[in-house]
Amino acid sequence: MRCLFLGDIVGLNAVKELVSKLSIIRENLNLDFVIANAENSFNGFGITTEIADTLLKYGVDVLTTGDHIWNQKDIFKYIGNQPKLLRPMNLINRKDGIGFNKYRIADKYDVVVANMLGQVFVENDTTKKISSPFNSVENIFKKFVLKKNFDAVKSSLLSDENGNLVLPEPVDAIIIDFHAEATSEKMTFTHFVDGKVSAVIGTHTHIPTADTCIFNNGTGFQSDAGMCGDYDSSIGMTFDTSLNLFTVRNPEIRLTVADKSISLCGVVIDINDNTGLTDKIEPFRISDRLSNTHNF
Repeated sequence: MRCLFLGDIVGLNAVKELVSKLSIIRENLNLDFVIANAENSFNGFGITTEIADTLLKYGVDVLTTGDHIWNQKDIFKYIGNQPKLLRPMNLINRKDGIGFNKYRIADKYDVVVANMLGQVFVENDTTKKISSPFNSVENIFKKFVLKKNFDAVKSSLLSDENGNLVLPEPVDAIIIDFHAEATSEKMTFTHFVDGKVSAVIGTHTHIPTADTCIFNNGTGFQSDAGMCGDYDSSIGMTFDTSLNLFTVRNPEIRLTVADKSISLCGVVIDINDNTGLTDKIEPFRISDRLSNTHNF
């Protein structure tokens, strides 16, 4: 199975650029599955129902988010009725939407996608209300397990309140979007789940990292997938509005999306059909500004 994971989509022009190219990208790369983080897709802050519908219509299979998930209020009702839009699973006391889900792909693969929010160096109203990712990930393993681990899990099953054994469902892949600031938190988390999930891909910092690799027990990893946005900017925002944030801090100047030359960044992951672990993972970049890995 081949999956394309795209980093944070920043702004409406990035949405337009992605949907204009995604069909040919899917065809040329022979993709089975596309995941995209869209939490910055509406003017850099949040996602709207219209944007979500557009991305899903034009070839994204699952949308992940992060600390800006609640910025646009029309998403509250929508997310409860759209299982292809995920919010961070470790939010505390939030019943809107879901944080992980199983998806049937090409009537062949059962893929679990999860959205996790880090705790380190991320400070806003959303991140103050999250639980530990290291504890929360166990909620996935109670319900799903990679097929290659299914027999081993049987020997350590837990019972529910009625005394019945809780048997997790075997799936072909488990992919986690770890939306976090600290690379150390992302790497430590991946060591923690190595061999239990197919891949952990970081989002949030908008900068594609050069640590694309496969961990010792088979889990694919990259600290940050980068962004789908304009790199002639400050992580997707215009220089002048970003400069204000770091200097005079005038509250009347709001961050504004830079949207002239859009790059598409992420990773391509080849997942073994038998084990559910990563056979190959490589950067994906279509860009006039960064080093280009693909041409379409």
